[in-house]
Amino acid sequence: MKKVLVALNLNEQQKQRFLDIRDAFPGGLEFVFFGEEEPTHRDLDGIDAAVGWLTTESVEGHDLDYIQIGYTGIAHFCRPGILREKTLLANCPGIFGPAVCELMVTHTLNLLKKTRRFIAQQSRHEWILHEDIRSDPLSSSSEWETSGPDTLP
Repeated sequence: MKKVLVALNLNEQQKQRFLDIRDAFPGGLEFVFFGEEEPTHRDLDGIDAAVGWLTTESVEGHDLDYIQIGYTGIAHFCRPGILREKTLLANCPGIFGPAVCELMVTHTLNLLKKTRRFIAQQSRHEWILHEDIRSDPLSSSSEWETSGPDTLP
């Protein structure tokens, strides 16, 4: 029987989904659930696979067959001595894609609508009526300056 550590904060229904598949694998699976606390190096003793939010310190030197991490980047897990060559490492590419897109759209709108100017004026308690707040990306470069009286300190 393979032993799988699940380092995710799951409710009972989500835990049950893991338990429902334990007999689907040859020899079966035994799950060890970790909630909010981060598993330590010692917690992975005797574990065959791990899923969730793991650190390189917790998995280093363990004889793991499989790791599914909740991060998009895996470079820190690929350093020599962290995992064995036979360990299958999977991650969550694209998990932050929508959030990054939203951030980029927000920053673009902030630049185009000169939001920094308005925030700086408000922080100085300057209530100025702006007749035209339309953006023109081809306008003079002074509109795009990142320092001066209409920028935040």
